[in-house]
Amino acid sequence: YYDSERNTKQFRDYFRADIKFNYKINTIKLTHEIGLDLVNIFGVENVLKQTYTGGIPPVQEEYQLGFLPIFYYKIDF
Repeated sequence: YYDSERNTKQFRDYFRADIKFNYKINTIKLTHEIGLDLVNIFGVENVLKQTYTGGIPPVQEEYQLGFLPIFYYKIDF
C-alpha cells in the first residue's frame, strides 16, 4: 500500500436494470396491490465494498446481490 495513492482508485461503473409489474384493485375501504419486482435483471456483479485483508490478494471485493425476483401482495386500508 502506497500512501501517495490514497483515494485515487475508483470502483468500476455501476449498472443495474430493474423491472416492476403491479396490479392495483381499489374498493370502498381497501386497496389491494399484487406485483412482481425483478431487481438486477441482467445479473451484473456490482462492487459493494473493498476490504484490505493483508493476504493474497491484499484487497478483496464484495459484490451486491445478483438477480433478485420479489413477489408481493399489499393491502392498504
